[in-house]
Parts: sequence; C-alpha cells; structure tokens
Amino acid sequence: MLRFPNIRTGIKLNRAIFEAETIAYSLLSGVSLTAAEIVALDTNIKSIKYGSGITLSSLTLNTSNVASYYFFSNPSVDLRPYTGFYASISDGTKIKKVLLGALGTGITVGTDVGNDFTNWTGAVPTGWSQIGTPDASNYTEQSPVGSLHIVSNGSLIGIQKGTVVVGSLLRSTIDISSITGQIIAGDGVGFGLIFTTTGDNQVKYATCTNATPSLKRQTACNATLDNWKLEPVLTPSALGLWYTPVSEEATWNPNAASFTVTITRN
Repeated sequence: MLRFPNIRTGIKLNRAIFEAETIAYSLLSGVSLTAAEIVALDTNIKSIKYGSGITLSSLTLNTSNVASYYFFSNPSVDLRPYTGFYASISDGTKIKKVLLGALGTGITVGTDVGNDFTNWTGAVPTGWSQIGTPDASNYTEQSPVGSLHIVSNGSLIGIQKGTVVVGSLLRSTIDISSITGQIIAGDGVGFGLIFTTTGDNQVKYATCTNATPSLKRQTACNATLDNWKLEPVLTPSALGLWYTPVSEEATWNPNAASFTVTITRN
C-alpha cells in the first residue's frame, strides 16, 4: 500500500483508505491538518463522490467575474478540496450551478480609494465631498481626532470620493469602534458591503454597481469609523477556486448577504 506523508503534520495517508482528493489537498503548500481534520475532510469527499453531497450553509461568498475569469471563495470555509466537483449556490431563492476548477493564485489589489481620515477640511476628510444635507441630527465630523463620526436619524448623510469601475470586484476593509444601525462602505449601493458590528480590519467583497465610492448610512445610525480601504481586486484569494458557469436562474443575486452551497459529484 502506498502512503503519502503530509510533511507539515507527519501524518501518512494510506491511498487504500483515503480518497485521492483528500491526499492531494493535504499536500498543498500552506495546508496543515490534524488527523481528525483529515478524517473529517475525507468523510466530506466520500459523501460527495458516493452519496448525495455536502451542504455548506450561511456562507458569505465572492462569486465574481474578475478579468473574464469566474471566481468562487469564502472567508471562513476553504473550498480548495472540492476542485472538480459541482456546486449549486443558492442566494435564498434562486440557484446558480457551477463546475469548480483550478485554484486561485493569491489576491492582489489595485489603487486604494479609501482614507485613514488623518486630514480634514471642515466636516469631511480632505478630498472628500458631503452626501446629503447635514443638520443637527444628520452630520459627519472628525471625532475623535483622525476618525470619522457619522450620525443619521434615517436621512441620507455621508461622504464620497473618486471613482471605481462599474462591474469590478471591490474589497472593502474598515475599522469600526462603535456603531448602531448600518453603514455602507463601498460603491454607493451596498450589496455585500453593509457593516453592522464593531471590530478592526473588517472585510467584505462585492461587485461594483456604482462608479462613486462612498461611506454613508443604510438606516438610522451612529458610528465611528477609521482606516477605510476600498480596493479593486485584480487577482482573487488563493483559498478559492476558479469556476465554470453551468446554469443560472434568472435574477440570481451574486451579492446576496449569504448563500447555501451544495457540492455534488455531478
């Protein structure tokens, strides 16, 4: 019996026991699995190859078209073990079916159109313009120093700057020290770019549908923000896969808040 050592864990995988996909994945550069993780992965692979498949629920996916190549990834689930299988991706109402192909090659991004909010001119960061009409209940300000404080009672308020290419994939990264309500940190529409929780270095992806980048409220809100980056993605994450579209129901939404993915043999 042939055994394939996983150099990172020292585990030897028996070809008579483990599926070829499990062995191939365990030998990928940067992958380090425990014995339990290898067994769990192999169970998934067997369910796909010999059973009804596996279902991954409540995923946040990048299913965008980047430079004429379709790409599929998820920030919390490594999809690389499933190369060569089919995925049915549901946006909650409609389904897109794809064939999962080769690995991604590592993410690179274009020019950042965000701001660290260090320099200000009046009530907006230098180089930005105001969205909406400020008043006592709807305004932007520098508070604390070097941060953007945005307050709204539900009326439109925010800031905007620069341009991005409609149809491109965007990565939005932001620090939020406090928030009630919702903030759109992206292309002015907000599909996939709505932030509602505190935390540093929060990241969301979405396909751009508006040429002017903006930070604005989605509902009534009170939020303090810093270190915003909005970057066009040129090459996607190495943790995902290129895919080939097989079928897609009309009005399928590639920027839904979450997806359910069923991976099957065919």
